[in-house]
Amino acid sequence: MNNLPLSGFQSMLSSVPPMAGNDGSKAVTQADGTVTTKGAETAAPSMFGGDFMTIFFVIILAFVVMTMLGGRKEKKKKAALLASIGKNDVVQSIGGMIGRIVSIENDRLVIEVDRNSGSRVTLARQAVQQVLTHNSDGTEDADQAESD
Repeated sequence: MNNLPLSGFQSMLSSVPPMAGNDGSKAVTQADGTVTTKGAETAAPSMFGGDFMTIFFVIILAFVVMTMLGGRKEKKKKAALLASIGKNDVVQSIGGMIGRIVSIENDRLVIEVDRNSGSRVTLARQAVQQVLTHNSDGTEDADQAESD
């Protein structure tokens, strides 16, 4: 009597297929009724592929190197611009003021913004954004003196 429900329960269990494990392994039922796992030694494939992290780090490294080289190039260009500034050059500041350089000190420039009123502004040398015209030879002053 006790044997009947138990053997019926066992027959019901044997008809249910075994479930796969969480590690990607498959459960296999042997002929003697024992359940073993197969394929547990193989690693599950990663979400982005095997070399994703390596490629990711190479791309990040290349981005950092390109950023550093670009900044170095801009600094050299700015230094060359500031070294080429001379008296009577027409420059534009980073604030947008345009004027002619009247005098140059170590790190300061005095620019004349308006010739009619003679208004002058003192700027830091680093505040020069671009040189509009190079007139370091003084030809602009000679032309202006003749027209006055």
